Amino acid sequence: MRPKKEEIARAAAALRAGRLVVMPTETVYGLAASALNARALGRVFAAKGRPADNPLIVHVGSKAELARVAASVPALARKLVRAFWPGPLTVVVPAAPSLPRAVTAGLATVAVRMPAHPVALALIRAAGVPVAAPSANRSGRPSPTTVAHARGDLGCAVAVYLDGGPAEHGLESTVVDCTGPRPVVLRPGAITVEQIQRVCGDLAIGTRGADAPRSPGMKYRHYAPSARVWVIEGRATEARAGVQRTLGRLAAADRRAGVIAIGDERYAGAEVFRVPTLAALGRELYAIFREADARGLEDLVVRAVPERGLGRALMNRMRKAAER
Repeated sequence: MRPKKEEIARAAAALRAGRLVVMPTETVYGLAASALNARALGRVFAAKGRPADNPLIVHVGSKAELARVAASVPALARKLVRAFWPGPLTVVVPAAPSLPRAVTAGLATVAVRMPAHPVALALIRAAGVPVAAPSANRSGRPSPTTVAHARGDLGCAVAVYLDGGPAEHGLESTVVDCTGPRPVVLRPGAITVEQIQRVCGDLAIGTRGADAPRSPGMKYRHYAPSARVWVIEGRATEARAGVQRTLGRLAAADRRAGVIAIGDERYAGAEVFRVPTLAALGRELYAIFREADARGLEDLVVRAVPERGLGRALMNRMRKAAER
């Protein structure tokens, strides 16, 4: 789906007026506000119920616009921007002093990306301002991959909803800290660690839970449905057996359970959500979480996947959803 020019113009005017817009991106739907308007940013935090110390990602309409929100652009960031923008990669760079504190959570750095979705780019360019756009959901909930998900969470807090169809990737962008001598992946995403290594060589993997996280998704519980998520670790054969044992225990406790089956896996004793491949699981994971809640399930079981390529991002999201 592609909104008409008139709809994008109306959404751009809303952004300039300090109001909120839900926009599609290739990762998930974003809750957009002018990154230069402190009052509008306050509305983002209020609508989401988002902690004030969780920084926002700024979305720009061109590679050149990175310099507008950065105090400086390290050579490492320039290399990654050349390789992956527009696309699902966010770079953390020194923040321009003019940025409102709400964008950076008071840090000296800012996270920035240029989305690949044509509607998002058209909106940002029409608005004429960089846009802060966290996922368009209530904080902690599964990220929205359709406009209906966003509308269900945010309702009338948003001035304009732009429908761009289902998200292409379904997982948030990869976030890379470019302020040190080597890249640090703070959040895995649609751009894989292996792809980044091919461009930049040696890198580090950041850890969550820092007191002052430089990226969303590092400190707080995220992505979780109301149903309890069980991630069964181990090699594929062991994990599949563990999934079935877990389903048996849940059935014995008279709990309504669902299971995510990947490929030709077969499980008994639960409602089955089937995906053919890991790529499909990436696109559908949050939609499955939401559907499990819509069906009133109490538990959702999934086996671990290999932590390479897209599997690293999937395990990151599933483990966070399983936190209690």
